[in-house]
Amino acid sequence: MSDGKHSNTKLGQALQNAALENINDDLKDIFDTLEKISKSLPELARKEVEALRSEISGLESALKVVPDEFNYSFGNKINRILDVASEIEDHTKKYQQTLVLDLQNLLSNYVDSINKKLSNEIKSNFIIKDNMFYLAIFLSSVFGGCVSACLIFFLLKNFY
Repeated sequence: MSDGKHSNTKLGQALQNAALENINDDLKDIFDTLEKISKSLPELARKEVEALRSEISGLESALKVVPDEFNYSFGNKINRILDVASEIEDHTKKYQQTLVLDLQNLLSNYVDSINKKLSNEIKSNFIIKDNMFYLAIFLSSVFGGCVSACLIFFLLKNFY
C-alpha cells in the first residue's frame, strides 16, 4: 500500500507542478503586460495596477493550495475504496470458509446415512445367509450322520 500512496503523492505532485507552471507562465505574461501598461499610464493608474498585482499574487498563492487539497481528497477517496475492497475480500473469505464447512457437514451426514443404510442392509442379509449356512451345516451333518450310521450298520450286519 505504501507504493500506492507514494505513486498517488507523485501523481498529485506532478499535477501540482504542471498547474503551477501554467499559472506561472500566465502570471508572467500578465505581469509583463501590466508592466507595459503601467509605464504608459499616469501615477493613479499605476497604483491601481499595483493593487491588481497584489491581488493576482494572492490568487497565485491560493491556487498553490488547490493541488494539495485535490491530492489529499483523491488520496482519501482511494483509501476508502481500498478499505471497501478489503472488507469485501474478508467477507468473501469468511463466506467461502463457512460454505466449505457446511458442505463438508452435509456430505458427512449423507455418507453416514448411506453407511447406516448399507450396514443395516448387509446385516439383515448376512443374518439370513448366516442362518442358512448354519442350517445347511446342521442338516448335512445330520444327514451325513444318518448315512454313516446306516452304512456302518449294513457293513457290520453283512460282515459279522
